Amino acid sequence: EIERVEVGKGPFDVKNQGALGGTGNVVTRKPEPGWHATPTLAASSFGFVNPALTLSRGGERVKALAGYSHRRSLAYRDGDGRRFTEIANYRPERREDEAFSIGTAWGRVVLAPATGHQLDLAYTRQDSGAVLYPYLLMDALWDDADRLNLRYEASGLGRRQASVRVQGY
Repeated sequence: EIERVEVGKGPFDVKNQGALGGTGNVVTRKPEPGWHATPTLAASSFGFVNPALTLSRGGERVKALAGYSHRRSLAYRDGDGRRFTEIANYRPERREDEAFSIGTAWGRVVLAPATGHQLDLAYTRQDSGAVLYPYLLMDALWDDADRLNLRYEASGLGRRQASVRVQGY
């Protein structure tokens, strides 16, 4: 979903007034012209695995981008081979659980119905299971989220420009 993260240090930012220590701007990916598919696989210690797939198609009037990622890992083990769920403040019935298991599906459609007009619709669904919180004694069976973003822009109206943005979580 994310192309890059821009970090602005200090309180002197002309785009985002009022930030005392700095700002962070997350720039989402946009569909490129033509058809594209990008499979990825990441793996690491403690059974961490993260397969993902991104598909996109960019045309003149309609562009679409979609993807899915699933991340999971077992609990970290210390130098003696003990799971951190055994030595930290975890609930006893959760000590054998995975550290996390998170699936994320997302999509974005950009429509350009006429010159100078653009409608951008994005949706993300995240399903999380086996979320362990060692310091709160509240290990979660699930932690799900839905995000919706709708944006309409009109330009080329002389000196007037319109932009409407709706976000939901």
